[in-house]
Formats: sequence, structure tokens, C-alpha cells
Amino acid sequence: DCFACHQTDYNSTSDPDHASAGFPTACETCHSETTWTPANFNHNATSFPLQGAHTSVDCSECHTDGYTGTPSDCFACHQTDYNSTSDPDHAAAGFPTACETCHSETAWTPANFNHNTTSFPLQGAHAPLNCSECHASGFAGTPTDCFSCHQSDYNSTNNPNHAAAGFPTACESCHSETAWTPANFNHNTTSFPLQGAHAPLNCSECHASGYAGTPTDCFSCHQAEYNAAKNPDHLTSGFPTTCETCHGESAWTPANFSHNQTAFPLTGSHTNLDCTECHAAGYAGTPTDCFSCHQVDYNTSNDPNHVAAGFPTTCEVCHNTIAWDDTTWNHDGLFPIYTGEHHEAWDTCADCHVVQNNFAIFECIFCHEHRQSKMDSKHDEVNGYVYQSIACLGCHPTGNS
Repeated sequence: DCFACHQTDYNSTSDPDHASAGFPTACETCHSETTWTPANFNHNATSFPLQGAHTSVDCSECHTDGYTGTPSDCFACHQTDYNSTSDPDHAAAGFPTACETCHSETAWTPANFNHNTTSFPLQGAHAPLNCSECHASGFAGTPTDCFSCHQSDYNSTNNPNHAAAGFPTACESCHSETAWTPANFNHNTTSFPLQGAHAPLNCSECHASGYAGTPTDCFSCHQAEYNAAKNPDHLTSGFPTTCETCHGESAWTPANFSHNQTAFPLTGSHTNLDCTECHAAGYAGTPTDCFSCHQVDYNTSNDPNHVAAGFPTTCEVCHNTIAWDDTTWNHDGLFPIYTGEHHEAWDTCADCHVVQNNFAIFECIFCHEHRQSKMDSKHDEVNGYVYQSIACLGCHPTGNS
């Protein structure tokens, strides 16, 4: 290493005095092998290249405490400049000590701060303001919400009175950076755009309790209309309070309910019925099965007698919505009597359904007159064979021999 041989040169050098200045002993930093003098140090090869006004400064101005561990932040050298600046007073105003935010290496003055490089660019009426109008409490931690600066505007506004009406303090909802007035609120940018009859209403008609948390369901505003409606009477009929099901935003009346948009579209004879014929008990939870409305028809039917015959209560198996008497019962769906071997082999239902009005009971044996002994012999190898009609159907479901 150089210092091993050049310690005497290091110690005797006085321009500058290496020892008292605390120069590092890495002689090769400034000296070359050509000669001890002259020597040269290239500051631009360090992490702090000298630019602008720094290039003409004497080394000792920055390295007053030596050359080792010299800080590279501006404030370390420019604290006096910071403290003595009065336009504006940096210390009193609480300016941050990151001098490079406004100052450059060309000169301490003039200085310039570009607010548009921050998270709050200055636009409109904000641009010509004096800094202290927003930074009255200093420049660190200044809030960026409108209300922080415009609380007095909010409190003094009386058309409408913001404070009394409970307006939200998010001023930007209505006001722009161009000017505090005029202001405009576009309701159509909210989750409840104003349409139809809602558009010309005065704000207070819906926001009587303030502007925060205003409900958006129809009933909240239209409960009086619901209670007063008589054609039909909504309250006594138990109408649901989802007004939008029948009413539109154009006007409360006329109203229209499309049953075809429900799980039970109206077809056939159902289309001409009065609502109360099916909704006698109210409009909530109305059953959709036929028997709920047609139990009387079921009980009084005698051709055949449904109750005595034990007919199922799934009316739609035989009946349609056009007319109760226009049935579409298809016997071939259970046992073919209009096709196959039984086609034209019977005259009346009673030929097989020997118990009057009880269609759950049928007989095969009465028509197929086999001697039981002959049938027993013929089926002696058939597991589960019994001489009963229900057993006949089990093996001959389509009536084939």
C-alpha cells in the first residue's frame, strides 16, 4: 500500500494538511505513480458528483470535520441558509428540510416548488393562492380533503343550508376546483339515478332526514301512497311493499303488474280472473298448485267421482287452464287401452274398474276367464306368482300375452 512508503509525505503535506484534515491514507485516491505532486481528486467519481455552484466551493467548506463520513444531504451544509430564509420563513413555517425539493445546485436562490409533482396538483382557483392559505399550520402533514380548508364555506352556505340539512362533507361531490360557486350535484352518478317523476323533485322531498344513509327502496318514500291505495286496497290485501313490482318511475298511477314475469304465468281461463279469486288470503306466499284453488271442483266432480275413486290431487295430470271440464287424461300413459290387445276390447271404465267410482281398484281376471288351476300350472316356475290382478299387471304391464 502507498502509505507504507509515503507516510512521511502524507504527514508533511500542508496544502492541504492531510493529517489534521483527516485525509484517508489511501494515497492512490489522489496521487499517481508518476510523481507525488501534483495530485488530483476527481469528486465526480464518488457518490456525490460536484455540479453547479458546488464545483467552485473549497473542499473545507463541506469537509470541515474531515473527509471521512461527510454527509451528502443538503441540510447538513445549508442549515444556516434554511434558518435564515425569511421569504417564507422556513423554520417558523415548518418547511421540510429536504432542500432539494425547491432548491437546485445552481444557486440557493431563486428557488421553485412545483406543487404539481405532489399528490395534490394545484388546479383552477387553487393555483393562484398564497401557500399560507392552505399551509397555515405548516407544510408537513397538510390534509388534502376539501373540508379541511372549506369548513367555513360549508357552515355559512344557506342555499341550501349544508349544516342543518346534514350534507356530507365531501365537498367535491358538488363543488369543483374552478370556484366554490356555482355548485352542481349530478344524482345520475350515484346508485340511484333520477328518472321520470323523480327528476323534478326538490331534494328535501326524499332527503327530509338528511343526505347521509338515505334509503333507496320505494316504500320508504311511498308508504303513504301504499296505505291510501284502495283499488285494490294494498294494506288490507297484504300487498308486498316492493312498489316497483307494479309501479314505474313515470307516475304512481297507472300501475301495472305482469303476472307472466312471475313463476306462475297466467294462461287460459286464469287470465280473466280477479286477483282476489286466487289471492284471497293475501299476495305473499300464494300457493301455485292447482288443488289449492280447485279443491271444491275436485270434491264435487262425479263423472267420475274423484274423491271416491281416490284420484290424485295433481289436477294438471288431466285438466288444463282453458277449462276444468276439458280434460286430457291419457290412459295409455299407464296401461294401453286405446292401442294394442285391449284396443276396442272394452266398453266402459267399469269393465275393468269393478268398484264404482274407485279407479284405484281394477280386475284382469274377470275378463280373462282362466281356471286358476290352469294358471297355477302354467306359472309354476314363475317366482312370486299369485292369482291376482295386480300380479297380472306386474308381468303384463302393456297387456301383451
